[in-house]
Amino acid sequence: MQTKGKDPKQYDIFTFVKDNVKIEEAAKRLGLDLEKTGKSYQGNCPTGHTSNGGRCFSIETEKQFFRCFQCETAGDVTKLVEITKKIAPMEAAEWLIEEFNLEEELNKQSFRFRKLTPEQKAELDDQKVMGKLYQSAFEWMKPQLYGNDGSVELKYLTEQRKYDLEVLQKSDWCYFPSADRIKKHLFSLYPADGENINNLSLYGFTGEKMHLAIPYRNNEGLITGFIKRANKPEGISFVDNKGKEKSEVRWDSTSGVQKTDLFSLYNCKGEEDLLIVEGYPDAVIMSAVGMKNIAAVGQGNLSESHLVAMKKEKTKTVTISFDNDKAGSPNTEKAVMMLLENSEIIPYVLEPSLLAPHKDPDEYVVANGLEKFKGLLKQIELGPIWLCKRKTKDLTTMDPIAKQRVLNECVGIAQLIHNPIHESEIVKYLVGVFQYKEKDILKLLKQKKDDNFVSSYKKIKYTLLPIRRARNITLRLL
Repeated sequence: MQTKGKDPKQYDIFTFVKDNVKIEEAAKRLGLDLEKTGKSYQGNCPTGHTSNGGRCFSIETEKQFFRCFQCETAGDVTKLVEITKKIAPMEAAEWLIEEFNLEEELNKQSFRFRKLTPEQKAELDDQKVMGKLYQSAFEWMKPQLYGNDGSVELKYLTEQRKYDLEVLQKSDWCYFPSADRIKKHLFSLYPADGENINNLSLYGFTGEKMHLAIPYRNNEGLITGFIKRANKPEGISFVDNKGKEKSEVRWDSTSGVQKTDLFSLYNCKGEEDLLIVEGYPDAVIMSAVGMKNIAAVGQGNLSESHLVAMKKEKTKTVTISFDNDKAGSPNTEKAVMMLLENSEIIPYVLEPSLLAPHKDPDEYVVANGLEKFKGLLKQIELGPIWLCKRKTKDLTTMDPIAKQRVLNECVGIAQLIHNPIHESEIVKYLVGVFQYKEKDILKLLKQKKDDNFVSSYKKIKYTLLPIRRARNITLRLL
């Protein structure tokens, strides 16, 4: 069994299924009509869209991965079951376990899985139920964007944001009707789920003033709520329920929406190299035009919870392409430092000013096309070097004390690098910009690493000291 030797902290039910079921065998059990070509199987996409050649869908047996080159749907064996049977990720995993008689092996391996409290299990069950309801609502709301109800919102997307209609139809943008209409539709589908439907969160702080939305999915693909957007570039103005005037409000979300996973990360299964943007629209539209590895932070800052999700997906490199505005570069700096200090993921940066005269990556793509944007990505820089360039841009105007401070900061960044080649690159940069000998920069770097080691040791020592004292006191009393 491939399950031996797995890190218990990283192992979960989806990894178990992936380790024990070959994707081509699952395709057979699902009844997919695919033709073997070399080490792949090809045919029509199980999502049901038309295909001229009947070979747009491919299963790669070596990578245990599938992709549709027409609708851009991709994923592992659980995702294949999910899209074919139109069920939630956990239901897909359960189907595979039952179909391939893995219950006994699962019980043997159960000690490897994270033990949940009854409260945590109940919360996951609720997420599963709510995810099903949100998914059904989304499938009903999406076509409404292109009908009479969504005409104002569609006009905003096509005329203000300049989105192509065909691209929009491939994306997750949808029209968000009133909560009463949504619940009425769900009641017609799930009459026995009345209590859950009534508890479904469909409001944000703007109430029902925004009718343009995007579903927010967690890393398992379950919708945890919706992000809402005003249908005017400048946003909307209104008086909230406390009587306070609000102006230029552009975004809202249904209350309780969970944003711990990177937005659209679930779409990047199998991708070791991520492109991370700021805005939800950037990820939605660029994914629809063919960018397969794009995710978004949403609020401008990369968080530790985002890192947890990326580590789980075994992300190796990240290219940060944040907005070309006042906040873009500072947010990029924070993201690079977050990655360097808390992970071994290698950060790269697309300098935000390269998007000029456009503000967002999606604006650049709409104006110039995806291939032109991919051309921009050839100009990415290693994150630590980009940071040092930011810090040294005014070096010629600095006094000696300021220069020394900047050098110390740059060496501090260099000591966070895990890759020796990248460390060599940043040392070479620092030698050139500060006009010091390489041996002197390396000496500073070694000193910084030694200081950090001693600092870390002291931190551990003094954290354990109260425990040791308490243990000694107990032994003396005995």
